[in-house]
Amino acid sequence: MYKALLIFTTYTFFSLCVSAAQLATVKVNRAVIYGDMAMKVPLGYVKKGKKLQVGEVKRKRGRILPVAINGRVGWIKTNDIVLDDEVREFEAGPKVFEHEILTADREAEEERYDPMSENNYIMLRMGNFSASEESLNVVNSTGSSSYTASMMSLYFEHRHPYKSYAWGAGLDYYKLESDLITYQVPTLKGQVNYIPFKFKFISFEAFGAFHISSDVKVKSAGLGTNSGVMYGLEYGALARLFPDSKIGASAGLSILEGNLRNIEAVENTNNFNSAVISKFSGTTLFINIHYKI
Repeated sequence: MYKALLIFTTYTFFSLCVSAAQLATVKVNRAVIYGDMAMKVPLGYVKKGKKLQVGEVKRKRGRILPVAINGRVGWIKTNDIVLDDEVREFEAGPKVFEHEILTADREAEEERYDPMSENNYIMLRMGNFSASEESLNVVNSTGSSSYTASMMSLYFEHRHPYKSYAWGAGLDYYKLESDLITYQVPTLKGQVNYIPFKFKFISFEAFGAFHISSDVKVKSAGLGTNSGVMYGLEYGALARLFPDSKIGASAGLSILEGNLRNIEAVENTNNFNSAVISKFSGTTLFINIHYKI
């Protein structure tokens, strides 16, 4: 049995090297090299951009091709490579040697590879803010219940190339305004995203963030400004289009729970009532524009 297997392997390798005179370039991040045509025995991985010498005769209904790696024979999926004779989109790369194959034992180490110079994004967020009743104490004290509110954010995000998470930091700015009262809440935030579902064109993500501000302002028309600080949490979910593209967009919903401190009771010129505000919380519907840097 062993002799027959050796003869078969030698014949396959000989046929590959003699009849196959074509080069291919790996087009996926990591292409698996298999030791059998059934693709059940992975030998290791080859990185994107590497040149391989492959055979001309496709097997398994065109799904695999034989490949020569430093005197050995393996099998690679045709979807993982591009033939140089068909498309010349990749720059010429060095020949692949055996030590350049990532063995299965090194897979975990490769997945930890996360350079900070790559996979970084700048995000601009714009949203509609709906304040909670507790946050509107001062507005309600004027006898008015109508207001407009919005938020915007500038945010830096780093996304891990292999793991299901991202993190970042940025600046948010909330503004709530009625006839007599104006809230201005700039915050510094740190955020972590969990990405349970990611596809080529869309991803679905959940996130949580911590906010802190030392410059909260509540202005009462004609009576001046009360200042204070805020800290709190934000959590939400979003759907992101083209998650790995140069330019992308997302939309989602978030809930902010902010605690205000050191803000004195705010009076108003309508009826000279005063009201205490200790919370700044509410729900935001938002859209994001992402740019990969």
